Amino acid sequence: MDRWALDYRQHIASALAGEPTDRADLVAFFFLRAATLSRSLGFISTNTVSQGDTREFALDKPLAAGWRIHRAVKSTQWPGVANLEISKLWMTCTDWQGARMLDERSVTAIDSKLTEPTSVQGLPQRLHAYRSDNFLGSKLDGIGFAIDFEEADALLAEDPRNAEILQPYIVAKGCQPAA
Repeated sequence: MDRWALDYRQHIASALAGEPTDRADLVAFFFLRAATLSRSLGFISTNTVSQGDTREFALDKPLAAGWRIHRAVKSTQWPGVANLEISKLWMTCTDWQGARMLDERSVTAIDSKLTEPTSVQGLPQRLHAYRSDNFLGSKLDGIGFAIDFEEADALLAEDPRNAEILQPYIVAKGCQPAA
């Protein structure tokens, strides 16, 4: 994204959300703008609308201002040829008297994660103590739980149900030049 586009994006974020962000998807700002222009809205958006920073801007802010989600489909395949997951949701800031539907089932409420609220209260928060740390994901630093074929055969002979969890572990050794 060029500098002009980044500046414009920051301007939109500041004007609509009251704070700059470069981590929320642009769809968040469509939700915020619609919430200033109407009392009810319905959107088809990428399914990131209920995730992370995009959720914080697109849904948490309107919900904190009195909006309520009364119908949502959390994630479904885009009906066209694009390989894309979308969310569909309808919100209002008026007193909704109808049913609340989440993924075509009746629920008592729908939260910003596009789930039915549980007894756990509040929104996810970043752990400030680990702000500068990065998560590498799964990293295989050794052989771990790998066993040799003889030990696997013995475990299978002992109990055939072990086949449900024993899986081959394949390691690429690299390419060898043709002779």
